[in-house]
Amino acid sequence: MKKISYLIICFLLLNACNQNLGKFPEMFVGNWSMDNPELKSYEVWTKVNDSLYSGKSFTMNIQKEELSLMKNGNDWYYVVLINGQNNDEPVPFKLIKQTSSKFIFENKAHDFPQQIEYNFRSEKNLVVYLRANGKQFELYFDKQK
Repeated sequence: MKKISYLIICFLLLNACNQNLGKFPEMFVGNWSMDNPELKSYEVWTKVNDSLYSGKSFTMNIQKEELSLMKNGNDWYYVVLINGQNNDEPVPFKLIKQTSSKFIFENKAHDFPQQIEYNFRSEKNLVVYLRANGKQFELYFDKQK
């Protein structure tokens, strides 16, 4: 009887995890703002199709970055393009780890950041961690409408 109960619990947990993972990358879609007195920053994400999501990052109302989430085969990539940096070439970060609320993208060949983590604390709160060489920056966003 214990084995059957254990199997049922495992099945329910796996099913719940799969339902949460189905939200990726839909969780990104929307307008996100960071209201810091010294630095106002925004990210705006839209769905283009099932394998491409487009984003823009603004700091102090000036567009700073073109962002995208794109699926290539079975892999997802977070791609950043910043005019005037990286020879105006996009920089891809491969999704290396995910849970129902955390998505970690990595590119060890990039100087900074080498790792970008999106941690959705709720449907309306997001923390983005930028990491490399023992340094970490945290950006706190709230979803607007």
